Amino acid sequence: MASIVVNRHSSSASIFVDRPCSTASNVVDSRPSSASNRSTAELFDSGNLMLNNSGVMAWQSFDHPCDTYLPGMKVGLDLITNVNQVFTSWRSEDDPAPGNFSIGIAPDWSTQFFIWEGNKPWWRSGR
Repeated sequence: MASIVVNRHSSSASIFVDRPCSTASNVVDSRPSSASNRSTAELFDSGNLMLNNSGVMAWQSFDHPCDTYLPGMKVGLDLITNVNQVFTSWRSEDDPAPGNFSIGIAPDWSTQFFIWEGNKPWWRSGR
Protein backbone atom coordinates (compact mmCIF):
# COMPACT_ATOMS: atom_id res chain seq x y z
CA MET A 1 0.00 0.00 0.00
CA ALA A 2 1.29 3.46 -0.77
CA SER A 3 0.08 6.80 0.47
CA ILE A 4 1.03 10.28 -0.62
CA VAL A 5 1.25 12.97 2.03
CA VAL A 6 1.22 16.55 0.75
CA ASN A 7 2.27 19.49 2.90
CA ARG A 8 -0.03 22.48 2.24
CA HIS A 9 2.52 24.93 3.62
CA SER A 10 5.33 24.02 1.21
CA SER A 11 5.83 22.43 -2.18
CA SER A 12 6.84 19.03 -0.80
CA ALA A 13 5.19 15.65 -0.90
CA SER A 14 6.18 12.33 0.64
CA ILE A 15 5.40 8.88 -0.66
CA PHE A 16 5.17 6.24 2.05
CA VAL A 17 5.31 2.59 1.03
CA ASP A 18 3.82 0.24 3.61
CA ARG A 19 4.61 -3.39 2.92
CA PRO A 20 2.06 -5.73 4.52
CA CYS A 21 4.77 -8.42 4.64
CA SER A 22 7.10 -6.16 6.55
CA THR A 23 6.87 -4.26 9.79
CA ALA A 24 8.69 -1.29 8.27
CA SER A 25 7.60 1.67 6.20
CA ASN A 26 9.90 3.61 3.93
CA VAL A 27 9.88 7.23 2.87
CA VAL A 28 10.74 6.87 -0.80
CA ASP A 29 10.98 10.53 -1.79
CA SER A 30 10.28 13.67 0.20
CA ARG A 31 12.05 16.28 -1.91
CA PRO A 32 10.15 19.11 -3.60
CA SER A 33 9.30 18.37 -7.20
CA SER A 34 10.66 20.61 -9.94
CA ALA A 35 10.60 20.54 -13.72
CA SER A 36 14.02 18.86 -13.81
CA ASN A 37 13.44 16.51 -10.86
CA ARG A 38 10.09 14.79 -11.08
CA SER A 39 8.95 11.76 -9.07
CA THR A 40 6.09 9.69 -10.42
CA ALA A 41 4.17 6.57 -9.51
CA GLU A 42 2.84 4.32 -12.27
CA LEU A 43 0.51 1.36 -11.89
CA PHE A 44 0.84 -0.94 -14.91
CA ASP A 45 -1.76 -3.34 -16.33
CA SER A 46 0.45 -6.15 -14.99
CA GLY A 47 -0.24 -4.95 -11.43
CA ASN A 48 3.31 -3.66 -10.92
CA LEU A 49 3.52 -0.32 -9.11
CA MET A 50 6.68 1.51 -10.15
CA LEU A 51 8.09 4.64 -8.51
CA ASN A 52 10.37 6.71 -10.74
CA ASN A 53 12.62 9.62 -9.86
CA SER A 54 13.62 11.80 -12.83
CA GLY A 55 12.81 8.92 -15.17
CA VAL A 56 14.88 6.35 -13.24
CA MET A 57 13.15 3.49 -11.43
CA ALA A 58 13.57 3.94 -7.66
CA TRP A 59 11.31 1.08 -6.48
CA GLN A 60 8.85 -1.44 -7.91
CA SER A 61 6.35 -3.69 -6.17
CA PHE A 62 7.33 -6.76 -8.23
CA ASP A 63 10.69 -6.76 -6.42
CA HIS A 64 8.90 -7.13 -3.06
CA PRO A 65 6.44 -10.05 -3.18
CA CYS A 66 3.93 -10.39 -0.35
CA ASP A 67 1.05 -12.87 -0.52
CA THR A 68 -0.12 -12.83 -4.15
CA TYR A 69 1.77 -13.92 -7.27
CA LEU A 70 1.29 -12.00 -10.51
CA PRO A 71 3.01 -13.02 -13.76
CA GLY A 72 6.33 -11.23 -14.03
CA MET A 73 7.06 -11.08 -10.30
CA LYS A 74 10.49 -12.18 -9.09
CA VAL A 75 10.76 -15.17 -6.76
CA GLY A 76 13.91 -16.71 -5.36
CA LEU A 77 17.35 -15.43 -4.45
CA ASP A 78 18.12 -11.90 -5.66
CA LEU A 79 21.80 -12.10 -6.57
CA ILE A 80 22.30 -8.35 -6.17
CA THR A 81 20.75 -7.92 -2.71
CA ASN A 82 21.26 -11.54 -1.56
CA VAL A 83 17.65 -11.57 -0.32
CA ASN A 84 15.49 -14.66 -0.85
CA GLN A 85 12.21 -13.26 -2.15
CA VAL A 86 9.28 -15.35 -0.91
CA PHE A 87 5.52 -15.03 -0.58
CA THR A 88 4.25 -14.75 2.99
CA SER A 89 0.80 -15.61 4.29
CA TRP A 90 -1.42 -13.20 6.16
CA ARG A 91 -1.67 -13.61 9.94
CA SER A 92 -5.41 -14.29 9.55
CA GLU A 93 -8.18 -13.79 7.01
CA ASP A 94 -8.75 -10.25 8.32
CA ASP A 95 -5.18 -9.33 9.34
CA PRO A 96 -2.64 -8.69 6.55
CA ALA A 97 0.30 -8.69 8.99
CA PRO A 98 2.93 -11.34 8.16
CA GLY A 99 1.72 -14.83 9.00
CA ASN A 100 3.56 -18.01 9.96
CA PHE A 101 3.94 -19.52 6.48
CA SER A 102 5.95 -18.52 3.41
CA ILE A 103 6.64 -20.19 0.06
CA GLY A 104 9.56 -19.75 -2.27
CA ILE A 105 12.53 -21.32 -3.97
CA ALA A 106 15.26 -22.72 -1.73
CA PRO A 107 18.20 -20.29 -1.63
CA ASP A 108 20.74 -23.15 -1.87
CA TRP A 109 20.30 -23.53 -5.66
CA SER A 110 18.46 -26.86 -5.29
CA THR A 111 15.59 -25.53 -7.47
CA GLN A 112 13.04 -26.90 -5.04
CA PHE A 113 10.01 -25.03 -3.82
CA PHE A 114 9.69 -24.89 -0.05
CA ILE A 115 6.93 -23.95 2.33
CA TRP A 116 8.39 -22.69 5.59
CA GLU A 117 6.65 -22.35 8.93
CA GLY A 118 8.70 -19.51 10.33
CA ASN A 119 12.29 -20.53 9.53
CA LYS A 120 11.58 -24.28 9.62
CA PRO A 121 10.93 -26.19 6.36
CA TRP A 122 7.37 -27.54 6.45
CA TRP A 123 7.16 -29.00 2.90
CA ARG A 124 9.40 -29.26 -0.16
CA SER A 125 8.69 -30.10 -3.79
CA GLY A 126 11.36 -32.67 -4.56
CA ARG A 127 13.96 -35.23 -3.59
